[in-house]
Amino acid sequence: MDAAHAEELRSVQDRVGRIVATSSASVYRDTDGRTLDEARETGFPRFPVPISEDHPTVAPGPQTYSTRKVAMEQTLLSGARIPVTILRPCAIHGPYSKHAREWWFAKRLLDGRQRIPLAYAGRSRFQTTSTKAIANAVVHALKGHAPSVLNVTDADAPTVVEIGRAIMAAMECDAELVGLPDGPCLPSLGTTPWSVEHALVCASSAPAAGTYADTVPEAVQWLLEAMHDRDWRDVLPQLAAYPWELFDYEADDYALSDARAGPIRI
Repeated sequence: MDAAHAEELRSVQDRVGRIVATSSASVYRDTDGRTLDEARETGFPRFPVPISEDHPTVAPGPQTYSTRKVAMEQTLLSGARIPVTILRPCAIHGPYSKHAREWWFAKRLLDGRQRIPLAYAGRSRFQTTSTKAIANAVVHALKGHAPSVLNVTDADAPTVVEIGRAIMAAMECDAELVGLPDGPCLPSLGTTPWSVEHALVCASSAPAAGTYADTVPEAVQWLLEAMHDRDWRDVLPQLAAYPWELFDYEADDYALSDARAGPIRI
């Protein structure tokens, strides 16, 4: 959604009692002005842990995904005559996603990979949000209990290691997770869709639907069924658009050969 979509919602506001619109936690900026949109060029932002719902955002505008989201937010919050709640989810997971990050682990497990390398020793935390948590937040907002801006999160902020183990549990299979040494990593070396240099963890006043491990099994089950006799790129076009090869097993093997790499026990 952008400002134009917000104007469309404002045009029908007399027909409804409240507007609940989905934005994104990507709108936040750090004290140096860095954001997720420009992280590849300016470095990953350093946010407080956790990020509160009143944390500063980027300026509105047409330039990036996040600036367009803020333009939408401000158009609604400043111009609507009825109550508005803006939802800011994070890394969304759930059935029917076209950006199912869980496939990064699931495909390796299906392909029989016994050892899986993880950048940053698997300690990265990139806040997860289930679709059930979003539904709960919508109901919460419609009851009039929510503030005007609401982060939407799972009940926890799992590390990449915890995410991998939750997916393995849902698939009832196992692999050894291997931590790569700290330092700059090539995108193909153990970099999952949740691998970030600095933590992105959000605080939320919305009721959670459960932890990541509680809610991801349904997403994993759908994912496995959706991939039956289909090319994963057709099922997950947003994941396929990542700017590096997600399943470069030669790179995995190269990473695993590093003498400093070791099994993650925690």
